[in-house]
Amino acid sequence: MDTLLAMPARVLWQRQHGGMLGQMVARACGALWCLSALCSCGSDGLRLGDLAVDADQGGTSAGAPRCAMTPRLLVSASTFSVPTDPVNAVVTAGALVANASDLYYVISVSACYGQQGGCWDLAGSVLRVPLGGGKPTLVASGFTFQRPVLTATSVILGESNIIPINDSDFLVAIVSIPLDGGAPTTIVTLTDSLLAGPVTDGTYVYFTDLGGVIEAVPLTGGSTSPAPVTLASSLSTAIGVFGPRLLFFLPQGDVDSVPLPPESNSPVTTLGTGGAGPVDVIPCGTDACWLSEGAEALMRIDPAGGPIAVMPLPSAMAAGPLNVAFDGADFYIIGGESGTTEGLWRMAGDGSSFAILATMSSTGGGSVAVDDQCVYWSNSLGIFSLAKTAEGPFAQ
Repeated sequence: MDTLLAMPARVLWQRQHGGMLGQMVARACGALWCLSALCSCGSDGLRLGDLAVDADQGGTSAGAPRCAMTPRLLVSASTFSVPTDPVNAVVTAGALVANASDLYYVISVSACYGQQGGCWDLAGSVLRVPLGGGKPTLVASGFTFQRPVLTATSVILGESNIIPINDSDFLVAIVSIPLDGGAPTTIVTLTDSLLAGPVTDGTYVYFTDLGGVIEAVPLTGGSTSPAPVTLASSLSTAIGVFGPRLLFFLPQGDVDSVPLPPESNSPVTTLGTGGAGPVDVIPCGTDACWLSEGAEALMRIDPAGGPIAVMPLPSAMAAGPLNVAFDGADFYIIGGESGTTEGLWRMAGDGSSFAILATMSSTGGGSVAVDDQCVYWSNSLGIFSLAKTAEGPFAQ
């Protein structure tokens, strides 16, 4: 694909990072600065020094189990690239996505200058690491990135180049990169930022741009790829594919859908209204689930229609939910316990019970992923794994 110029510069703070990293960095900007990649953490519970770590690789030894009954450090935060200028950069790892062999994550870099100086995004990167830990492999760099989307053969990335300080124009590309490495294929190039997506049904890629339209383009991409098809006009902040329908979520809580395969100006059906601030739309069985920051709840709906089920989150999650994953039986949720701490929670699929697995500083962001055996999460110390059957809490 054509290379987009990547230069450190000021960008719109509302741009998303992997669907939720922008929110986490914003919270970091409001807290005490981490002047290096490793921040001070609480004094109770399991400590970083108690973990078996391969110091050369920043993770566990090759062939090690994916997880154990205590947190296992897979990637040390010391491997996160920290820019030297500006010195007050905040570096977070998030947007975790797992397949059968690897864990993918986004490194996001931001710098904020005083109360009136605003925040600046710097070029980040996408990496992958074996599920058992080891040396991370660079997948892409030089842009700000949305949450990776994995198919059987490729990783799909939304990339935004960095805006020159006195220039409001920037380019956005959605690209496909083979899972085993190789040159990226451009699926589509835009001139407006991504507000939601990309997501895919295996045939098309769907996204919402800041201009307020939901569009679709064939996954194959390439120089002969047709222009995007506009499905609907909406400033949706989250979208998801659920069988024969694309659901999209408005900031005030409305849930709308259009039928698939995509057609221009498809008929829009309003399914209902949930809590404000929907984030992290995921499949949960045959239903669609998402977090509502405004209601501090997890919402669930049948994409074919029906009432929205509301599952309240623990009252300890006072600062709001950030990220959720579902393994077919339980939800795993990262949320803020206060302005400075976050917790990793396990919640029964019907919302009937909760267990806190880990507590951590909020300054390093936080993201969660899950597979058949393990739950994975990120914080200011790095990226960790834990057996799903483990009992916490572990303080980090």
